[in-house]
Amino acid sequence: MEEKKSFVIREDLDDMVESIGFSSSKTRYGLINNCNVKLFNGVVIPFRDNDKIFELFQSYVALGEKDFIKSKKLVEEQRVDDTGEVIGTYICVKYELTDDSVIRLFSNNFNIVKSIDNYYKLFKKEQKIKTTK
Repeated sequence: MEEKKSFVIREDLDDMVESIGFSSSKTRYGLINNCNVKLFNGVVIPFRDNDKIFELFQSYVALGEKDFIKSKKLVEEQRVDDTGEVIGTYICVKYELTDDSVIRLFSNNFNIVKSIDNYYKLFKKEQKIKTTK
């Protein structure tokens, strides 16, 4: 009989984030937009904006809307299969807008996700040291 694997979701992943915002850079291939997550230690983790989310946000600005973003967070969420069974987790930048839409930016690079895991461990370790002093 196959044993079910349980997945723990880190609800406090965003606690290690200092800021989240977009940046644009010109390359020989054109303009590239990234959503940059700046961590507690100054490290910046880029999430490539392949889905043109920056352009979507610019359309809200063009309409004159200023506070269309309700929240933005670095989160870990459950990955489910077609049957609804949890098969893993993923890390993303999650934007919630005032019109109740939810937008997620993903990293397609395993090493970025692994780096976030390592910085989370460092963050928790530093928090523990601060609380024991």
